[in-house]
Amino acid sequence: MGYLALFFLLLGIQLYFTIFYESTVWSYDDYAYVVSSLDAITSDHMYMTDPISGNNIAFSYKRVLISWDIYIAFLSKVSGVSVTTIAHTIIPAAFLLIAYLVYSYLAAQLFEKRENQLIFMCILSAAFIFGLYSPYSLTFRLLVTLWQGKAVLSTVVIPFLFGFLPKVYTQEKQRRVYLYLMIISMAACSFTMMGSGMSIAVYVAMVVVISLYQRRITGLKYCICGCTVPAIQILLYLILR
Repeated sequence: MGYLALFFLLLGIQLYFTIFYESTVWSYDDYAYVVSSLDAITSDHMYMTDPISGNNIAFSYKRVLISWDIYIAFLSKVSGVSVTTIAHTIIPAAFLLIAYLVYSYLAAQLFEKRENQLIFMCILSAAFIFGLYSPYSLTFRLLVTLWQGKAVLSTVVIPFLFGFLPKVYTQEKQRRVYLYLMIISMAACSFTMMGSGMSIAVYVAMVVVISLYQRRITGLKYCICGCTVPAIQILLYLILR
């Protein structure tokens, strides 16, 4: 109970920091997400306004490959809450909790005993609190800019793949896994164009590591399935650029 209470204390500190800090901080990426989301609602069209100057531009086919800002606009439209509140307050708080669900899943994969899992979560939480040393650190993505697509990708989707793929690659005859992998890949690609390259890198790296560990090639078919959607996105980007 002591480790559990400590973890919830650390999580509460991070949740307070996230809600307070992200609701007051402005960054250049507001152009790419908040302004674009608000423009989609007010103008009733997508990807036809320059988010910096406000001038009308030709339809951007490359931006169609990324849907995160339109998802923010959708949440604002159906809820009636402003885009800024959705992006800077609600999404960071919600995805912080989702991120720690992913980290608890990783802890369960690494440790069998519940106590060891809680110790791992406490150490991880403390590391995040004291890890704000750079705007490129994972702490910055988790506690400062979690409303951005690339932040959700790096703090939620990629860690989940690291915990999910070893279990998938080492088991055979899993029918639903192909669907799961396609959904995860689509999610990774919807946040940012980096999602396609990073997800492919994780899929391939895990095949190499697990194959070396088991001394035989394993999980290759699942790797190909997971890389299909990101590869299509990269191909479309190269065609449309």
